[in-house]
Amino acid sequence: MSILKQDVDVERDVYFNFINSLKSEVTKKEYEREIRLFLKYCNVVKLSDLLTIQEPQRQIINYLMSLKERGLSYNSVSLALYAIYHFYEMNDIALNKKKINMFKGEFTKVSDRAYTYDEIKKILDVSDLRMKSIVLLMCSSGLRIGSIPLLKLRNLEKIDSTYKITVYEGTNSQYYTFCSPECTHFIDSYLEYRTQNGERLHKDSYLIRDQFDITDLE
Repeated sequence: MSILKQDVDVERDVYFNFINSLKSEVTKKEYEREIRLFLKYCNVVKLSDLLTIQEPQRQIINYLMSLKERGLSYNSVSLALYAIYHFYEMNDIALNKKKINMFKGEFTKVSDRAYTYDEIKKILDVSDLRMKSIVLLMCSSGLRIGSIPLLKLRNLEKIDSTYKITVYEGTNSQYYTFCSPECTHFIDSYLEYRTQNGERLHKDSYLIRDQFDITDLE
């Protein structure tokens, strides 16, 4: 077996262990994004390189400090750390978590408030149909931003002037919610716009797709 083939196999196994041990599609996307950022910080190219870097605990601690210096919240730093922990655990590398956690920082409770009607209106006034649909899904249905990319058309059921929406379909976290008539109107307009520009929609089409060039639709 060639050295190149061995490298490819190792990289594939490292990625397989990391991603396929996660159940939630949302978590998979979040953790992969976080581990890629850590990969870039460590100035290495392959995930398997993270298993052979010098003093990984020191690298992780330095990375946490850099995130805090950039002003990231406690929750954002924690998410990055959980992804890194999972990566190393699934690839059989032991870490001194107690020591590393000492550098995570202190949780500070922040009092959130809902956006006002005027603030939402200002956002909608400068948004296209796609973004209007996303904003109103969060405002009227209480959806997390991370759940929206997973929604497919089959997850929506039209009931009068609103949609019943099944969130996290097929997982232990599955639930349903409803959106406002205004949100329903913009979703319908957004889907009609995609259809008019040549996209063939079906039950497995994603509700919110990536931005597209109307000259390059399938």
